[in-house]
Amino acid sequence: MIKTIIISLIAIIVGMLLVGSIRMIRFQDDTVHYHANFGLSIDGKMYDFSNPVYMEEVSKCSISEHRGPKDRVHLHNNKGFEVHVHDSGATWAHLLANLGFGISDKTLVTDRKDVLIDGANGKRLSFTLNGKPISSIYNLTIANHDVLLISYGSQSVSEIGELYKQIPHNAEELNHTYDPAACSGGAVVPKNFFKKFWFVMWK
Repeated sequence: MIKTIIISLIAIIVGMLLVGSIRMIRFQDDTVHYHANFGLSIDGKMYDFSNPVYMEEVSKCSISEHRGPKDRVHLHNNKGFEVHVHDSGATWAHLLANLGFGISDKTLVTDRKDVLIDGANGKRLSFTLNGKPISSIYNLTIANHDVLLISYGSQSVSEIGELYKQIPHNAEELNHTYDPAACSGGAVVPKNFFKKFWFVMWK
């Protein structure tokens, strides 16, 4: 009886090791899950994106794994400065569209339908990406760790620099946290071999 139990346990363990080894060999971590930070300043005041209306809490993934626009890039957890990217082709224009905004090189349309035009009334529309001014963000894909400030107003270069500093730079920290809005379930693949083996076994 005891001998049969021991043999059965050994068979189960060997089977799990075999299945796990095969899954480790075939496993490809092709899920996209990285983060960036952004802020929008209008007339020197940061726009508050922490309101629940801007949040996408749970990704609605179908059996076909088709993702809608808001599943690809969004905000959630009431963190208005934190961008969650689940599609490597997502652009800053995609994010803004998901928030109800429109953007071009010279115009910003807010979710309240205010049309802000570069040069109107002496005010400028400017973009600061990773500390440097750039001329356009419309077709620019969101990269891992990006920090973007969109600014509209009559602020000086130094004042825009101070606004940029108000944006948290915590994308790397977010990359190592659980994301409940990912189609993959948001799990971060462990780096440790044994933890990864366990992760792959039950993924």
